[in-house]
Amino acid sequence: MLNIQKSVDIKFNNILHVLQVEAKECVLLVKLRNKSTNAEYTGSFTLEYIQEMTRKTGNYKKFSVFLEMLMSTMENESGPVMLDLLQGKELTNIQGKSKGDKVYLVVTYAVAFDR
Repeated sequence: MLNIQKSVDIKFNNILHVLQVEAKECVLLVKLRNKSTNAEYTGSFTLEYIQEMTRKTGNYKKFSVFLEMLMSTMENESGPVMLDLLQGKELTNIQGKSKGDKVYLVVTYAVAFDR
């Protein structure tokens, strides 16, 4: 049975945040809090959703592997797995579609020849 909990202080765009991740069985819970404004964002993602999203990227990962990657980037800010935080307006600029006021925690996996 899968049960993971981790909390770290992490900077996005030079702003300190607290990132909390909890995985219970087949659900990933993510909470992000901006330490300067106390703005809080939460999300809940099923095993099926995570696996489908990784499949759509062309780099399919099982839920357990995705969690290992996420945990590794929370422990080490350098390496092949990186975290980034994008505002909805930033994605609107990239994709040309309105994304509203949402916040996106982006997990990027890049090996040496992908960089």
